[in-house]
Amino acid sequence: MALIPEKKKLSKRQFYLLSYTWGLPTTLAGCLTAAALRVTGHKPKKFGWCEYYEVGSHWGGCSMGPFFFKQKEPSRHICVHEAGHAIQNCYYGPLMPILVSIPSSVRYRAHRLRKRMGKPLPPYDGIWFEGQATKLGRTYFGEDHVFHGKEQKTAGEPEAVQPQER
Repeated sequence: MALIPEKKKLSKRQFYLLSYTWGLPTTLAGCLTAAALRVTGHKPKKFGWCEYYEVGSHWGGCSMGPFFFKQKEPSRHICVHEAGHAIQNCYYGPLMPILVSIPSSVRYRAHRLRKRMGKPLPPYDGIWFEGQATKLGRTYFGEDHVFHGKEQKTAGEPEAVQPQER
């Protein structure tokens, strides 16, 4: 159920313009969360066009406009996926919380509960908004994405990210 055609890519300029206008509600929540984390000593890092912060362990990630927040464990897949949610924010704007953010949060919690109960897990990207986030993240910032002129891979873990401090 992709509501937006994924053929035409946004430019970096369009990404920021849409994030801070059409996608302002979610972006504002991200700005406030990022400010709170900076005050508590967390340092921002950069992935593609997004600013992100590492907080806690073993929980995945959460995207709020051009900001995302993720676990400290290195995972390129989480960065790519959360950056894809940032692109979705440009598409869905003020509808982002209703169409993507809240359903994604509920699905994440249900997925973890099923895992703890030992029940079979459906593919995480099996629902349209998660699959679209991963696809958009790969399209814009995919596996061969270069950060600040340096390839971001850790020996022995092809999915790991070694982000650049800002």
